[in-house]
Amino acid sequence: MAVELDPATLLAVSVLRRAVAGETVELIEMTLRDYDPTPHLCHDNVRDWVELHPQHDHVRGFLVSNDKETDASLVVAHSVVGDTDGTLRDITPNEAATAIRSSGTLGRSRNSN
Repeated sequence: MAVELDPATLLAVSVLRRAVAGETVELIEMTLRDYDPTPHLCHDNVRDWVELHPQHDHVRGFLVSNDKETDASLVVAHSVVGDTDGTLRDITPNEAATAIRSSGTLGRSRNSN
């Protein structure tokens, strides 16, 4: 008897497969002088940053962290700043994890201002 997985679980499995396949991206932490990001509120932080700096992009993806003690993986939606040179800059204080860029149509959004 096959078990049907819900859409969120299917997405997490897809992200984990991409991580295992090596489809990770490097995030560069960004030190900010004119903005104080709130820990763990990456989507809000990046939205606010892009409003202040319209030359940057809001890039969506995922963070994957692995707990070796429990042999479990956690997949969390994450947003970063896409710099003008294509570099992905993480402005939100977080614990270390592997980054995977979204493969869907929401992977990158241009500020409309």
